[in-house]
Amino acid sequence: MLTNLLEEDHGGWSSYYDLACVAYALRRLFAGTGFKYSVLSKVPGDGAGNFLLHAGVYHLKGRRPSQEDRDITLPDLFQVLEQAKKAGAGADSILLAPGAALYAVLDGHGGEEASEFCSSDLPKTLVTELLKRNGKVSGVRQALWNAFTATDQNFLAQPPVKRGCSGSTVVAALFDGVRTVTIANVGDSRCVLCRKGKAIGLSTDHKPVRPDETARIVDAGGFVFMKRVMGQLAVSRAVGDANFKKDSCKVVVAEPDFYEVELTKDDQFILLACDGLFDVMDNQTAVDFVQKCLNGNKFDLEGAARQLVEHAVHKLNSNDNVTASIVLVAKAKTNPVSRVRNRSLEKSGTVRADFTPPPAAAAATATPAATGAAATKGLDADLMSFLMDDSNFNSKKGNNP
Repeated sequence: MLTNLLEEDHGGWSSYYDLACVAYALRRLFAGTGFKYSVLSKVPGDGAGNFLLHAGVYHLKGRRPSQEDRDITLPDLFQVLEQAKKAGAGADSILLAPGAALYAVLDGHGGEEASEFCSSDLPKTLVTELLKRNGKVSGVRQALWNAFTATDQNFLAQPPVKRGCSGSTVVAALFDGVRTVTIANVGDSRCVLCRKGKAIGLSTDHKPVRPDETARIVDAGGFVFMKRVMGQLAVSRAVGDANFKKDSCKVVVAEPDFYEVELTKDDQFILLACDGLFDVMDNQTAVDFVQKCLNGNKFDLEGAARQLVEHAVHKLNSNDNVTASIVLVAKAKTNPVSRVRNRSLEKSGTVRADFTPPPAAAAATATPAATGAAATKGLDADLMSFLMDDSNFNSKKGNNP
């Protein structure tokens, strides 16, 4: 690995290969082949109260010739899990609580194929994985990890004519229905929490010049040149990008990093957005702007997202597609077991839950929930058919200009 850093066939020692890169290379060397790329950071709370999340999202093509961004807005994830479980899942209980939700922003590059596929496949794969978990706190992270990597594999398995050379970053926030939000990200889209008006980063950009990422890339047989993977790709982790995931040289991975935040009464909103926004605004500036918009429009979330995105494109001259999802944190006023979905949540997003219950005959013939080792074998045929039927997931592109 260290020898690879000095090999002449990719230009020798790069100015980006600093001592920190060597340190990470040594860490990977001693960690062995079982070393996991992802890291976990936690933002603690006070352990009090239950919360509800409400979201608004907006897309703008900007100066790009096409819109490659997508989003996932799934405010009724718990109901989705219940429907899937009734269809025959091998799970005794659902890992999440009523009110659980999934929000994500996907920033495609090299075409819209990867972001479009991911916006549809990731929620379905995540549902499958959540129903396999055993209720431990780490189960959510493991489900997200598996969902990200499985979605990547599913996309790469598509015929080349369908997937092209496209790829997509993903930043996703999974709310457990009580007070914990788990953020998973690959690439340079970001998640930011507003707590007492202060911006708290809940993701870290995956750039090739990060020492740990450089070490991983070189270890895989690649190199970093001009701040890009193999001199071409500006992000070091993504779904898709088949040209960078060949068997002999897998330099780009879809393995997410994680943040976990415990919500408090001081939390106001979570902002998910692509790099088209953060190229022209830092985290705190974006949070300040959203606060101003929310205060001025009586908490119209979609309106605030629109103002933010238009400001980035028309005033700050962002040259990229820009997508922002603003997720409002509200204190739950009712027992989380009895609360119902807020209908206003259905307005925004390019992917939302609108499930058709499985046929009665299928539900009647569903097998009992498996336990032990048998539970890990996955879902039965009825559930798999339910999840793979795209008509159960209304997926469409953002239709904003």
